[in-house]
Parts: sequence; structure tokens; C-alpha cells
Amino acid sequence: MPGLMLAAIRNSVCGVMVVSWFLIRGHRLPDLKTLGRLAIISLFLLGIGNGFMTWGEQTVPSGLASVLAALNPLCIAFFSILLMPGTKVNYKVIVGLFLGLAGITIIFYPQLIHPEYKGFAFGVMLIVLSVIGWSSGSVLISRKPFDMNVFYAAGWEFLFGGLELVIISILTGHTIPLTKVPVISWLSIVYLIVAGSLIGFNAYQYALKNLPATQASIYAYINPVVALILGWAVLHEHLNWYIFFGSLITLVGVYLVQLSYRRAKKKLEQRSMYEKILQENKDRWNRLMTKWKLKV
Repeated sequence: MPGLMLAAIRNSVCGVMVVSWFLIRGHRLPDLKTLGRLAIISLFLLGIGNGFMTWGEQTVPSGLASVLAALNPLCIAFFSILLMPGTKVNYKVIVGLFLGLAGITIIFYPQLIHPEYKGFAFGVMLIVLSVIGWSSGSVLISRKPFDMNVFYAAGWEFLFGGLELVIISILTGHTIPLTKVPVISWLSIVYLIVAGSLIGFNAYQYALKNLPATQASIYAYINPVVALILGWAVLHEHLNWYIFFGSLITLVGVYLVQLSYRRAKKKLEQRSMYEKILQENKDRWNRLMTKWKLKV
């Protein structure tokens, strides 16, 4: 089955399931303005982000695709500064992001460049566009979260994204009759709906609503490391020194990013506490002065 068609079916089915669930439970349809914004963000995240990545991976080695996908956190940091005035990304975050990217590059170094793949350059272009789409969509959500249940919003994004991918699949000729889809592909779709969409994408949406977009995006560094460890533990795949040192550098980068945001949050909490204490003292002083004036 063509990758674009698989992504279209996956997101469409998931969207129908999630939206139907919330409507049955009494949730109202979003207004037209919200639906329009959901459609635009779904185009960035799923139509371009997920769809182009799926398409590009067909002609690009998995190692290079993983490294290009690991550009997401850096792109999100860039779009956060560009689209969210006042956003501050300190040097520890930048160093951590570059370390994460360097670690992923080391992990997949032995399988990076294979330009003899047919359509290699076009595939790389698609993945780069995918990264730009996913990054900008993530920042747009983080800048102005939807005033609705985060999982209900994700359901509409799945639905719109699925429809957009259906159109892209038809226009690019990446379709086959459903009767010719093998059983293994249907099983893959079921797995992707449950693990990739209902669990993974919804978790990412929740993170975007509650964390800075750059911090939420470092999953792009953790996923490959976890996949390699699971491959070694479950499938007895071979681990080499590239993987060991690359994973170590990646985890150091993730730690720096997390440490930076944790300290920033602590400083903000302390500042809020001091401001609260100052306000309480000011209110207490005003009450005392009011009582003294009444007595006089």
C-alpha cells in the first residue's frame, strides 16, 4: 500500500472514531472559525508533517530520514522565536538541541547517505518540508491552544488531516483499490491508529498545551534511542559503538533542555511567590492605614 494512502486511511478512521465518541457524549460542534483553524493546523501537522514524511521515507534511507526528522526541535525553537514574540530560548536549550541532533547523527552515521536511491533528492525535499510543516503547526497550537478538550481537538485534526491526505493521495496517484490492500497493511493501520494516533499524537497535543513547544518536541530525540533499545532487547538486534556514544550524547542534550526549562519554571514560581507576598504586605499596610485614618 502506498504510504500516503496508509496515512490517509489511518487519520481518517481515527478522526471519525474520536469525533464520534465526543459527539455521542454530548460535546457540541466547534464554531466555523475554530473548525477553520483546526483544518489549517491539521494541514501543517498531518497533511504536510505526517504525509510528506511518509512519502519521503519511501526514497530516503531510514538513517537519514531519522536525522532529518530530528531537526524538528531546532525548527520549533526557531518558529517559537519567530511566531511567539517574547519567547526566550537560552544557550543551554540551544546547546542541548544541537547535542541531541549530533547524537542522532552519530547513531545513524553508518547508513546516512545513499544517493543511489531512486528519487533520493525529491525524498529529502519532502522530509524537509515535513519538518517545516510539523514544526510550524506545533508552534501555532502552542501559541494559542484551542478552547476545547485537547483530545476532541485532536480528533478534528485527525479528521481534517485524513481528508487532506486523501486529496493529496488522489492528486499524486498514490492509491490502490482497497480490495488489493494486504492483510498485513490493515494490521499496520490498526496498530498506527492505536499506538501512533490515539496514544502518541494525543500525548503530544497534551504536551503542547501544557509545556513550551521546544520542550515538548524533544521526543524526536528520545524515540530513536528507545526504538534501538527495544530492538536490542526484543529482537536481539546488534548494538555498536556508534549507537552507544550517539545515545549518550543525545541523552545529555535532552537533560540540558529539561534542566533549563525546569530552572526557568522554578524561577517563575519563586517570582510569583515573592510578588504574592509583596501584594499581601501591601494589602495589610493599606488596611492598617485605613484603620489609623478612621481613628484619627
